[in-house]
Amino acid sequence: MTKKIKTSSGWRFASVVPEANGRLKDRVRINGQRIDGAGRAVRPGDVVTVALDGCVRVLKVAGFVDRRGSAETARGLYEELEMSGRRSAPPG
Repeated sequence: MTKKIKTSSGWRFASVVPEANGRLKDRVRINGQRIDGAGRAVRPGDVVTVALDGCVRVLKVAGFVDRRGSAETARGLYEELEMSGRRSAPPG
């Protein structure tokens, strides 16, 4: 399913999986607030905490790009503040 969403830079199309909302419950926080759905926007400077598969990652949003790019470009769009627990595969 595809959904049209409004962002600060205009309209975007995003793939939406209804089951994802249930998986997010109690696993994602933005700036310390629990997120129950996938439709929450983030801005540069926001801190996103994700608890998944025995690993907790705390990431700070650094920016956005207009077009999809390489993995290297994507890694420059966030700052890893903290990670605890196990990671099943190395990043990259």
